[in-house]
Amino acid sequence: MNTTGRNDHTKNALASALAKAMEKKPIQKISVQELTDVCGIRRQTFYYHFPDVYALLGWTLERDRAAFEREQANLLCWQEYALMLLRFLGKNKKRYVGICSCMGWRFIERFYRDELGGVAEKAVNYYFAGRGADKKYVAFVSSFCTSSALALMGSWILGELDYSPEEIVGFLDTLSRDAVRGAEQRQLFAESAE
Repeated sequence: MNTTGRNDHTKNALASALAKAMEKKPIQKISVQELTDVCGIRRQTFYYHFPDVYALLGWTLERDRAAFEREQANLLCWQEYALMLLRFLGKNKKRYVGICSCMGWRFIERFYRDELGGVAEKAVNYYFAGRGADKKYVAFVSSFCTSSALALMGSWILGELDYSPEEIVGFLDTLSRDAVRGAEQRQLFAESAE
């Protein structure tokens, strides 16, 4: 095994040990020694890769986000993306709830904001294409959709919303279409008033 492969193996083993430990207790109570004991490595090996347990957590979330990004590369529409993201988060719900309880949803949100923002921007531009909407307004709607979707995901992960991923995506799709129809009506009304 080459050095890169060995490093990846060690990091992935530490990430797995952290995930299992987080099922039992909050991250603040997890020690480097505990993780290295589970992995059968020395503490120095941990510190070669990460300065602390929080850095390992950040690396783990970034790894998850990159894996998700690779999986969704061929998706055709925002609905597929949202459904896949919710399923992905749901599959790892216990870990994300643990992270939220000690680090807050914002810690997780920062890993998905840019990507989700790009998807929201494409969706909003698609809905408003050829409708003569003001670019500043379209950018605002895109930002609003991104922030709203992130807040919704956080509420869902924390169990504040009792909907399936399919129901959430269906409601978001309906809401999006209704918003576009409302914007079209406003545009027609403004044009007829001139």
